[in-house]
Amino acid sequence: MTNKEKYQKVKGKIIESNPSILELSLGCELEFKYEDQNDTDIDKDKWYISQIIPRDFGWSKEDEIYIINGKGGYFSVGKDDSRIKKILGRPIQVNHVLMAIGDIKYLKLLGNQLRLDGGIYWQLDKDLDNQTDEVKEFLYTLLIK
Repeated sequence: MTNKEKYQKVKGKIIESNPSILELSLGCELEFKYEDQNDTDIDKDKWYISQIIPRDFGWSKEDEIYIINGKGGYFSVGKDDSRIKKILGRPIQVNHVLMAIGDIKYLKLLGNQLRLDGGIYWQLDKDLDNQTDEVKEFLYTLLIK
């Protein structure tokens, strides 16, 4: 199994323990498809929710409106907008990982690092995508094997 496949299994396990990661909320990334004036697919890059307008704000009485930003600018969308192709979720943070692990024997805070079992260091200022391969391998061993 490749490191990428292992990493996807780890992310899946963490999301299973923290389903709120996939809720539309601030910072949530999504795949969004739109077409320009010439009906050309502009699609592609990840978009993220930068603002949520409450349903009683006046734009819509039915649902909240989400403002999403990406390379192509910004759009306002509802949660059932057909242009939302996939909800990728919010970045996975250390609190999500700790909830997935449940019982961990040893934690020590060292500056901006959290030392986990086995001498593995989680950089507190980075999400899971930006942790070292050692952290990801440790989580694979802990959560999947």
